[in-house]
Amino acid sequence: MYKKEAFDTFQSLIYRLKMAITTDTLSIDYSRIAMQEEMEKMLLEKSKKDPNLVKMLQEASSNIKESEVLKAQQASQKAKKAVFQDED
Repeated sequence: MYKKEAFDTFQSLIYRLKMAITTDTLSIDYSRIAMQEEMEKMLLEKSKKDPNLVKMLQEASSNIKESEVLKAQQASQKAKKAVFQDED
């Protein structure tokens, strides 16, 4: 009986880990990462010409990062709710 209960608990743990990893992996927006890298390259090129542009791009980049963190947290919370609802 204990072996079966331990096995079921372990299987549940594995399922939750897979769901968490999959959710986190799918919530990554790779196009934004590429866009940010392009912006950084442009920043390096233009920073030599216009110092105000550097400040403006840094502010824009920080705003994008903050919004992405919020979206990732919300997606993670939704996934957790879905996993726990499936277990009931």
